[in-house]
Amino acid sequence: MGRDKFYRFLRLNNLLIPKTKNHITTTNSKHMYKKYKNLVKDQVPTRPEQLWVSGITYIKTENGYNLLALVTDTYSK
Repeated sequence: MGRDKFYRFLRLNNLLIPKTKNHITTTNSKHMYKKYKNLVKDQVPTRPEQLWVSGITYIKTENGYNLLALVTDTYSK
C-alpha cells in the first residue's frame, strides 16, 4: 500500500490526528484605518536605491515573541 492510499484509508476511518495550529495571528486587516494601495506592484527597479520595501515578522524566543522589522533594497535584495 502506498502513502496516498494509506492516508486515504486513515482519513476514511477517522484515524488521522488533527493538525495543530502552529502560528499566532498577528495581523488584523479588518480595521477602521485607511488602507493604501500597493504603489510598487508593477515597478521594476533599474538601479540600486531606487525602490525600498519593508516588512515585519514575529520570531518566537524563550521569553515570548520578538518583532523583527526589515528594510530592503529591491534591486540588490
